[in-house]
Amino acid sequence: MKVQIVDFEKAGKLPSLEADSLGHGKLLLTPTEAAKALSLGRTKLFQLIGSGELQSITISRSRRIPVGALVDFIERLRRQSSDIDAPSSIYLPTDQLAS
Repeated sequence: MKVQIVDFEKAGKLPSLEADSLGHGKLLLTPTEAAKALSLGRTKLFQLIGSGELQSITISRSRRIPVGALVDFIERLRRQSSDIDAPSSIYLPTDQLAS
């Protein structure tokens, strides 16, 4: 596995977390898939949805989380934590980086 150093201070944004990297082409994820993508449990995911921190939609009786909502959530957390001494560079597998 190749690893590349990404300097987010220079890039100014998170690596691309598009549908292909999170949901294998899906635009909407099930709560289980979204929880896995965020490395959280389903209970915590539903707490985030209930508090309004994470956007979700319903289709009939099914709850789905748009991939873009996950990206927005991560970017909001990153901005909030920028006041704390967060590293400006992290190591990511190259398959998670935008082309």
